[in-house]
Amino acid sequence: MDDSTTASIAAHNSKKIAVDTTKEYLLSWWVKTAKPDQPYLVTLQQYDATGKWIWGNNIDMRRAGSGEWQREEVRIPSGDLRPFNRQTKSVQLALRPALYSDEGEHTGTAWFDDIRLSVGDGPNLVVDGGFEQAERDLKAKVDFTAWDKAAERTLGELGFNAFRYTLRGMGGGTFHSRRAGRIGGYVQGTPEYEALMASQGRQIVEHFKAKGWLDRAYMYWFDEPDTKDYEFVADGMKLIKRAAPGLTRMLTEQPEEGLIGNVDLWCPVVSKIGPETIAERRKHGERFWWYLCCGPRAPYIGLFIDHPAVDLRVWAWLSRKWGVEGQLVWTSNYWTSTAAFPPPDIQNPWADPMSYVSGYSYKPGQIGYWGNGDGRFLYPPNRDVKNDKRKHLCGPVHSIRWELLREGIEDYDYFVLLAQLIAKAKASGKARRLVRDAERLAIVPDTVITDDKTYSKDPQPLHDHRRQLAETIERLSRVLR
Repeated sequence: MDDSTTASIAAHNSKKIAVDTTKEYLLSWWVKTAKPDQPYLVTLQQYDATGKWIWGNNIDMRRAGSGEWQREEVRIPSGDLRPFNRQTKSVQLALRPALYSDEGEHTGTAWFDDIRLSVGDGPNLVVDGGFEQAERDLKAKVDFTAWDKAAERTLGELGFNAFRYTLRGMGGGTFHSRRAGRIGGYVQGTPEYEALMASQGRQIVEHFKAKGWLDRAYMYWFDEPDTKDYEFVADGMKLIKRAAPGLTRMLTEQPEEGLIGNVDLWCPVVSKIGPETIAERRKHGERFWWYLCCGPRAPYIGLFIDHPAVDLRVWAWLSRKWGVEGQLVWTSNYWTSTAAFPPPDIQNPWADPMSYVSGYSYKPGQIGYWGNGDGRFLYPPNRDVKNDKRKHLCGPVHSIRWELLREGIEDYDYFVLLAQLIAKAKASGKARRLVRDAERLAIVPDTVITDDKTYSKDPQPLHDHRRQLAETIERLSRVLR
């Protein structure tokens, strides 16, 4: 079923089929469309010896269904069907219930069965062309060899404390468009799809548990849903819980009716949440990150070049004050937009600070604005990007905003370290007066930041409080040695 007006949906066979381009092939299938005269598309995609898709060489078979089951058969090559490319070593079938277009505006529903590709009357080269593989035989094979090698270095040697993980075949999307889950020919909601999701999910959870990584993993599969997407997102979150119980489910949205109870880690825009909601959801064991992206704009704290420099530092102080554990920045090196600067043109971020929209169906030449410096904390070498074609091997150039974001995170670490020392001192019964002073300092003061719109543009109160934090950390550390 293709119910999206912004994407073209297709089912593919999971393994490419080796072919001999000197031979003639017979392709047949049974099909039933939801409506009479409904156009649909069957495509053979061609791949070379390296497995790379050969652009411009799809063999497309456009047909119209009758609304009843009917059989179609074609010979390749024959008639108006192109022959195989001489470089072709394998093919893959794509079954589309509606016609393909770049915009994906066509929709429709069709059922396919008994798909066969053979040389003459030879054996069927399509594995399970009748879609009759038993559910009990459907098991996912998950190979952790390469993953473990990289993860052990990242989570151990490099000290990363979180990583994003995605279940294969999961659906996804944004407020702009969405897609249902699919594994091979099995769509979300079928028993076969559920069996495969559960098989891989439980293997992953058990492996992460054994490695001590489960509490660092989170699944972020849908971005910034609209209200119209809430039911779809909630269903997906329930699927994750069934298939991979214990895997943290993250969502870039604030707590809303229709989502509550299905999210473990909320990540709203800073201006979309208040301390009362955060405190209430934390009582239920839920956690919070938050982000700045395309907004908010003044008077809220923000990430734009034209905001006060202190904004990105006090963001971490407000995070500590309200019980938010993480800060999300969508990217740090967004330097050009393929919509505002269609290739081969390219933006020079040193000369033009604006981050222009790309994606979301923006066409070449279409202009949209995300804000000065959005997604841009690191910069390329300062050069004439159109005329200077030399290789510049220097590293990225840091921005003041990047450095202040880092300093805010270090400030947050001071609060965490002080809280740990307070707990240790209380357990030991030592330095009670010093502990009382430390507890006062462990609270983010209103003189630095009160809320997401009320804060000191003068950094002096922040510097004063940080100095007191550092001095108290040193004093408590000496006492507890």
